[in-house]
Amino acid sequence: MRVRFLFSSSDGDIPVDDALLSRPFLLNPSEEHPHLRLGDYFEAIEHFLLVKRGDSLMDLLGRLWNRPVQVDHIEEVLIRSEKHGTLYHLASAEIFGLDCRAKFAVSTAVSEINQQWLARDFETLRHLNDTFHLPHLPEVYFLETLTWMTPHVPVPLSLMLSEWFEGYHEWHLCMGDSGEQNLVIWDLQRGYRKAEEWECREIYRNAAGILTSYYNVGSSHHIHPWHHAAGDFVVKNADGTVEVKLTTARGYEPLMLFLEEQDIHTVMALLTFFLNLTIRMRLDRWDGVGDMAWAPDFSVEPTVEGFFRALTAMEKDGRCDPGGVDDFAALLKTFLEDELRGLCLPLLDFYRQEGGEMAGVIEEQLDSHCHTLWTVIQDLPGRGLPRVS
Repeated sequence: MRVRFLFSSSDGDIPVDDALLSRPFLLNPSEEHPHLRLGDYFEAIEHFLLVKRGDSLMDLLGRLWNRPVQVDHIEEVLIRSEKHGTLYHLASAEIFGLDCRAKFAVSTAVSEINQQWLARDFETLRHLNDTFHLPHLPEVYFLETLTWMTPHVPVPLSLMLSEWFEGYHEWHLCMGDSGEQNLVIWDLQRGYRKAEEWECREIYRNAAGILTSYYNVGSSHHIHPWHHAAGDFVVKNADGTVEVKLTTARGYEPLMLFLEEQDIHTVMALLTFFLNLTIRMRLDRWDGVGDMAWAPDFSVEPTVEGFFRALTAMEKDGRCDPGGVDDFAALLKTFLEDELRGLCLPLLDFYRQEGGEMAGVIEEQLDSHCHTLWTVIQDLPGRGLPRVS
């Protein structure tokens, strides 16, 4: 079996040589781990896959390839460093054998608090997949915490193996040379490219629909937190059809406004979820890492469309009361623009708790957002489904 360590890039795989492996492992672009080397990171993933969870991995490959698989059937393993995120370091593991191929995601958490987050992600993803049976989130296979021995001290690491979304890419808002806002898809196969307008609309429509699909009308449980800036949603253009996936679910909990309530007012909770969704869907960071970005007004209509399409599907499946979509659309239409803004104001306290920069952008944009949202709401037709332009 051959195991190769690589960096993923838009120019193709970059082999990792011995000189690179001896360098300190970067926790972020400006901070080195005091003990881990880059080689430790790659070797820990190899140990996790082929030793610590080797039998589990062979069983998993057997299910995917529909045949018994043993370690000596594996011909090659490619471990690629894909991304260093705020919480986890993401790698892919591509495995070849028996004329078959499989690719997985490996998330690694180094600090104790991030290991706790990873364990929470694992349980949340497993719960949502087992409960909803929807195709939007990755399957999670196993989680392991191991102690990696460096030359100086042992370092605990948590690693999670999950489904890799083949052909899906991050996307982010970018500022053009003339000051225009563009949505750029980070396609590592064909190069970064500006999304066309119809693709942008589909991305927002699908992302809003995914989040709404996991909303529990009775308890107000919802996926939270999520961030465009973290690359949580990924996109694939398959034969002219835009497909969107959500790469993780860090938590599933009631809306903050209702944590102390014994009896949740389901309509008010749904209204709060809807307003929060329309605001958060517009937030990103320029180029994924810069200052806080605010999406153009065009994003509001497909966000509303995605919400109502998902809610309609939930009504058909019995997850909300019959007629609930029509009633909710009718309720939204009764609000004046100022009333809509007043309903959004309590959310600002929660945005401030998450960060002053984000809250500042939302406060600055709130009047304009509520005007755009109110205009979109007034155009809602009978079934609560906005017209698709």
